[in-house]
Amino acid sequence: MRGGGRGWWPAAILCGLALVALTLAVQTSWGPLATLDQTINTRLYVFGAAHGTWTAVWKVITHAGASAFGLLVWLVAVVVLVRLGRQRDALAVSLAVLASQLVFRALRLLVYRPRPPAFFVQVEPPSFPSGHTMAAATGAILLTILIWPAARRAWSRVALVTGMIAWAGLVGVSRAVLCVHWPSDVVGGWLCAVALVPPAYALATAVTAARRKD
Repeated sequence: MRGGGRGWWPAAILCGLALVALTLAVQTSWGPLATLDQTINTRLYVFGAAHGTWTAVWKVITHAGASAFGLLVWLVAVVVLVRLGRQRDALAVSLAVLASQLVFRALRLLVYRPRPPAFFVQVEPPSFPSGHTMAAATGAILLTILIWPAARRAWSRVALVTGMIAWAGLVGVSRAVLCVHWPSDVVGGWLCAVALVPPAYALATAVTAARRKD
């Protein structure tokens, strides 16, 4: 995986294309996707309503994608980077988060999909793509990019990737299990993060490097 997020470009392009296709399917209420979303959502709600402990556990997990948690991760990352003398990386991380969030929020407003009718946590629309999922995936991607060069042993890189996938994956699943999002909203959040964050970070890194030369 090359530095500056450049090694993510193939995945970012593929996920970007998939995100466009998914967004069109959601926007046009494509029948097969709507049926699949409704079926999975209904089954998750019925199961969750009958198993309170199950639902309570996922309510705890979902906080790992909350705005406050994401802000804390960003602050800690920036402070650590600055103390390590990596001010350029700290600025690039901040610019990447800002740029990707602007595009993400514009997409939400453009589609403005309603939430599922029955849920376990009260939330406001819009629903697509999932914000908690996007936040967790954003943090996971940026931490992977930043830590990867220091993780020189194979086991440490496996542990890093496994942990980051688990974080983004579990938060995304929690949003569907709690029925605050349709399953395709969660997929959209994952795709949105991979499609937007690495290119935004690579661009921010290039801009900060160019300004440093000036």
